[in-house]
Amino acid sequence: MPKKSYVGELFEFQVGERLAYGLCTHEMEQGWGPYMGQLVCFFEGAEPAPLEDPSKVLDRPVFTTAYAPIPHMLKDNEARKVADVVIPEDLSVPPFMREGGGDLGPYCLANALNPEQPVENSIPEKAIRFVPDLGLIGAGALERIYRFNLTPEREYDIEMGLYVLDEERDAVF
Repeated sequence: MPKKSYVGELFEFQVGERLAYGLCTHEMEQGWGPYMGQLVCFFEGAEPAPLEDPSKVLDRPVFTTAYAPIPHMLKDNEARKVADVVIPEDLSVPPFMREGGGDLGPYCLANALNPEQPVENSIPEKAIRFVPDLGLIGAGALERIYRFNLTPEREYDIEMGLYVLDEERDAVF
């Protein structure tokens, strides 16, 4: 029996006392099922209450992109499906994501659906700070990302020591 696909489903995620919205755009399959989970584009803004028309978030800029274990988050009431939508054309292309850094060596780009094959010379090195990290996030990490407005650029700056996160000053909510 094939596994359920979440592609094209819009979700509401509990981030502390607020709600964030994300759209599953892709899944990585490697024989036994999703390799890292579902690839989700998370949209700007954490709302204090559910949106009357959640599909309106598709008009917002993408805040970040990450793999999220949707089935587990649904089971644990950390997310809920709010709509089936058509994936906008600009989100249908697999994004590039950042790999490496720190003890893993220099940063490189990878296609989010084929991370074993790094992309060479696809964007200038200085632009790599604007690309999200390739990784799997759970509810706690997602809350932290929204609470401290951790865009891919800010996460890169923190990792590189260019910015020091102050959890009191930098908290958005």
